[in-house]
Amino acid sequence: SYAHLPRRWRGTDEGFSAGLWMEDAREDIGLEPWQMNDDEYAEYIRAGIWRKKNEVEYQERLRKKQEREARKARERRIREETGRLEREAQAEYKALSAALAMRRMDEAKQHYEERWAKLLERPAEGQKPSSTASLHFDDIPWPIVPPPKSKKRFVLSVDDFTKEVVASFLLPSSKDVPKDAPSAAKDILRSTMLKFHPDKFESRVLVRVREKDRELVKEMANMVVRILNELSKENH
Repeated sequence: SYAHLPRRWRGTDEGFSAGLWMEDAREDIGLEPWQMNDDEYAEYIRAGIWRKKNEVEYQERLRKKQEREARKARERRIREETGRLEREAQAEYKALSAALAMRRMDEAKQHYEERWAKLLERPAEGQKPSSTASLHFDDIPWPIVPPPKSKKRFVLSVDDFTKEVVASFLLPSSKDVPKDAPSAAKDILRSTMLKFHPDKFESRVLVRVREKDRELVKEMANMVVRILNELSKENH
């Protein structure tokens, strides 16, 4: 029974007791005994007496307090470890996604160049060039990364050709080009312009496109040329 003890240093639902108050007085109130006033020091002494008389209960409450602190410490470590693992997983996912995107971009560029080489290759000796307009819109290598393969067929439109999209496909990242190296961007833009410039494109490619697709191919090629002109001005 605590009837003989002042309420302020009886046990409470939060696990506070006079014994614990004395044990943790320096932490709880931030005072050394010599800093306490008369009332505080009197309670400090009475708490010590109570602790000695109720050692079993004091130790039990102290044990529970230590268990609570240990549980909180474990929960904190678990939260920290969970956060660390989540950050590592996110970083790994980003790195993997970046690597896959880079590989896909490299493959798309290689395929783009190979298709242009095949499109412009001259007939073998003794072989007459085909006079049939048989090329489809999809047979033209466009400077854009195709979307990931899916069951749904992807159809390009004029809206897909933006300066940012074409630049990201054609031009190397600034971090990949040494500062003292010649401008790779100018060479790439010049080479691409030779492919799509109306004078060359119409005579080498457009005449071989079937009538059904010819107008759309011409519109797309003109869009590419306009974008190349804008990029050339920026990389002048």
